[in-house]
Amino acid sequence: MAKLGAKVISVDKSPLATNIKNMQEVKFYQESAFGLNPESMPHINWLCSDVICYPQRLLKLVKNWLEKGKADNY
Repeated sequence: MAKLGAKVISVDKSPLATNIKNMQEVKFYQESAFGLNPESMPHINWLCSDVICYPQRLLKLVKNWLEKGKADNY
């Protein structure tokens, strides 16, 4: 996505590959996506996820971002 011109916020407990972490368009937070407070984050246009979890838990995460007005699309 960053190579296509998007500004990307990446959230993961694991370290990000150095070549991606060093891209100017990528802001990386090394923490749990479920522990991240959307209110402390900038507004985003798209919320994309590859989180491995039960679908209900991911739906709750997405709804939290949408209800707080921090994401336009998912």
